[in-house]
Amino acid sequence: MKSQTQKISLIIIVGPTASGKSALGIFLAKEYNGEIISADSRQVYRHLTIGTGKVMGMWKRRPKQDRGNWFVSDGVPHHLIDFVPPRRHYSAAEFCRDGKTAIADIVGRGKTPLIVGGTGFWIDTLVGRMPIAPIPPNTRLRAHLARKTPKQLFTQLVHLDPMRAKHIDRNNSHRLIRALEIAQAGVTPPPIKSVSPYRTLWIGITLTREEMRERITRRLRHDLRRGMVAEVRRLHASGVSWQRLEQFGLEYRLIARHLRSFMDKKTLLAQLERVLWQYAKRQMTWWRRNDSINWISTPKEAQRLVRIFLATTLKK
Repeated sequence: MKSQTQKISLIIIVGPTASGKSALGIFLAKEYNGEIISADSRQVYRHLTIGTGKVMGMWKRRPKQDRGNWFVSDGVPHHLIDFVPPRRHYSAAEFCRDGKTAIADIVGRGKTPLIVGGTGFWIDTLVGRMPIAPIPPNTRLRAHLARKTPKQLFTQLVHLDPMRAKHIDRNNSHRLIRALEIAQAGVTPPPIKSVSPYRTLWIGITLTREEMRERITRRLRHDLRRGMVAEVRRLHASGVSWQRLEQFGLEYRLIARHLRSFMDKKTLLAQLERVLWQYAKRQMTWWRRNDSINWISTPKEAQRLVRIFLATTLKK
């Protein structure tokens, strides 16, 4: 068992969509010799750029060629971003495995790891706050559930696992099917380890309801002007099915329906604003369960917290 002095120090930045997590992460990484591990369940996929709010950057070769490449944005290396083909599914278990590898790599080079993202379940599993259900894929069950609508899947999940249903995207068939797969298996997840290998500083970006709505609307309109609809069109033209695009949820699901003439542009904009606002509220509901989060409203507050945290780390 590791002692407190052996624990790896992690800085974790969370908050609702469009709150400025990426910008804050880059700012702190520059200030404190850090590298970022993206914790976003859609930013892992290649070519999902505008709709996921992915940072702009480029791939650069690492100093040692046998270590692969970095995705670098504003001079800061980012890990676990833009590397999975969009037709392949990438799970929380894979993120947990790859995240631990990335943390060890960053620390091994004398850098500070920062976990930045809005996928609460992924972050909680990575740092040991939640277990990964040891349930293998059930091909027959998945094929049966795939014939159901998201509404039918969600209703079934509410009956089997009401707690999980409270925090899931009720329109995301892929996640609903996995949740039902776990619920129907009837296997209790393994207990959380009492000692985590990480010493964590949690920083959350807090916004008023009005600020959150305004930021969501502003970024949505900006993303539409940048070509978010064209991005979804290109993904489908490249071989990503309409069904797969719907599984990505939020912007991709609604734009895919718009491109199939299920809704006009005016309806699309209204629906996007509604679902993004609902998503932000679900994110905040998840984070409010974590009493370790230090909620901040300015970068200076975050900078002070990190300075104290790292200074304490050095003294141990």
